[in-house]
Amino acid sequence: MKLKLISAAAGTDHFIVFRSGGSSYLSSKLAKEMLFEFGGNLGVLQDETNPEDYYICKYHEGIAVRNYTSKHKSTFEFTARSLARDLAWKFGIDHKCVKIHVGPRIKYKELWVYPLITAPFKQSTYGIV
Repeated sequence: MKLKLISAAAGTDHFIVFRSGGSSYLSSKLAKEMLFEFGGNLGVLQDETNPEDYYICKYHEGIAVRNYTSKHKSTFEFTARSLARDLAWKFGIDHKCVKIHVGPRIKYKELWVYPLITAPFKQSTYGIV
C-alpha cells in the first residue's frame, strides 16, 4: 500500500450524509463540484477487489439528486433508505444518521469518482452525527 497525506482541511467541506429514514444529502460544495446544480443521478460504487471501499459519482443511472435552492442556501437531497441501512450494517454503525467525508476525485475509466472515507468507522465513532 502507498499512502498519501491529505491535509485535514482538504476534505472537511466534502461530505455525504445518509439517514436511515431515507432523506439523505450531499454537502453543497461537493454537489457543486460534481455538477449537481441542475440535477442528475448519484451512482454509488463498491470496489469488487476491496469490498470495504465505496465511491460516488454522477452517473446516468442511480439515485436522483434534487436541488432545493432558497435565498440563503442550496441543499442537494436524495432518497436512499435501503442504501443508508446497508452501509450502517456494513460498518457496524448503530445510529440513524451518518456523515461520511469524501476524498478528492479520482479518474476511473471514463468516470470521475469520489472515495468515501470509511476507515474511521472500523475503529471509532468518528463521522457519526
